[in-house]
Amino acid sequence: MVGSMQIPIPMANGILRGLRECLGPLSVTVFMEKHSDAALKKLVVKDFTLVDTGDDMADLVTLAEQEILLVSGSAYTSMAHQAARGGLTIVPDYDSTE
Repeated sequence: MVGSMQIPIPMANGILRGLRECLGPLSVTVFMEKHSDAALKKLVVKDFTLVDTGDDMADLVTLAEQEILLVSGSAYTSMAHQAARGGLTIVPDYDSTE
């Protein structure tokens, strides 16, 4: 099974654009289990770090170390939010059934 982004890519791109407008250049890290190159090519940022090690716990720790989290409402990303030492977590309101 190929990975996908739970947050619609156009929505993620809009949030990334807004963050860049407010904060300037961003260091973006994408976490996608069994990542999809087709999905990643649709991102507005092209200079990102991909994390897909196959080790869910290691990836969770790395995710929690990020300053800004743009995440879905899954239990996994909720754990990353709880483990984070600070920063901002953004959980967009979207209908995942579309």
